[in-house]
Amino acid sequence: PGVPQRVAVVPGASAQGTLTLRVTLSNGVTQEVPVRPSVFDVVALAAPTPDGSLAEWGADCLLPEDMLSGTNADRQAQVWLAATEAGLAVAARIGVVAPVPGRPDAFWDCSSLEVFADPEDSTGSWTAACAQVWMVPVEVDGAWTLRAGRWDRIGGAGAIDDDRIQGAAAREGDALVIEALVPWALLGGAPGGSPWRLGLSLQGVGAQERSVWAWPRHKDDGLTDGPSAWGEVTLGR
Repeated sequence: PGVPQRVAVVPGASAQGTLTLRVTLSNGVTQEVPVRPSVFDVVALAAPTPDGSLAEWGADCLLPEDMLSGTNADRQAQVWLAATEAGLAVAARIGVVAPVPGRPDAFWDCSSLEVFADPEDSTGSWTAACAQVWMVPVEVDGAWTLRAGRWDRIGGAGAIDDDRIQGAAAREGDALVIEALVPWALLGGAPGGSPWRLGLSLQGVGAQERSVWAWPRHKDDGLTDGPSAWGEVTLGR
């Protein structure tokens, strides 16, 4: 094992998307490390109908796929985000073979989408203004539907269902589709033009597989530490 090194990367003004940092070790081995953007704009959009279909979502709402860090090269995930008058609209397509129906009381072990948000653009740890919202596809009488709620990290109440979140889920081949509208009130208030802190975590759990994606970092790399570990977004651009 070598000695860990810290490297600061300052992209130029013309840099776009994910950059690749190539590191040549003393033994001649070259490693490639992706450097993903931690800032992006969320476009304004009329609220899509949360019906489990992605037909209403345009390319300008799609998070560039290389911004998501994934653990399974054989599976892909996509995320769409939009700022509407009513709340944050979010959709995801999560690649998973033979998906296992989720359990809201254990969303962290299931196929799911989590949104971490801080309207105060804090740079520290968790505060009362922060929100963690979870969305889990479940199967009821042979049909897929969405259960959604929030994780009460400050109060210690754990997973709480919240029917203010409108949503739908569907199975689409070897993938699960999640679509939801999260009211601004649940996220701490409507955006006022200032940047927010935001983090994303997705998971696909099948009968024989588990894949995880995240932005800007994974949970085991500090995503749940608080706003200082999240990216920065401007809502309604």
